[in-house]
Amino acid sequence: MGALLVTAAGCTGAIPRVDAQVVATARGRGYAGDPGRLESGRDLYVRRCGSCHSLHAPAEQDPAGWTKVLVVMGRKARLDADQSALVLDYLQATAR
Repeated sequence: MGALLVTAAGCTGAIPRVDAQVVATARGRGYAGDPGRLESGRDLYVRRCGSCHSLHAPAEQDPAGWTKVLVVMGRKARLDADQSALVLDYLQATAR
């Protein structure tokens, strides 16, 4: 378990932290711009998605692409609807 956490933590460099720019981008794109909500989405993305595979940088997809990814991967990660929405908010706010 410890090795898994180290591995997941090592992949977070390309996973942007929630800052004022991320919040502003989220709001500009019409998504939830609540910093706490975005941070919760980031945390879920790192913990749940990173527990099975290397994390993809959010900039690898556009916002619509992340919607498609979460439809499939959210089920595999056993995210409930609220958790999927949090992850999606974060990914869409940090997408290309």
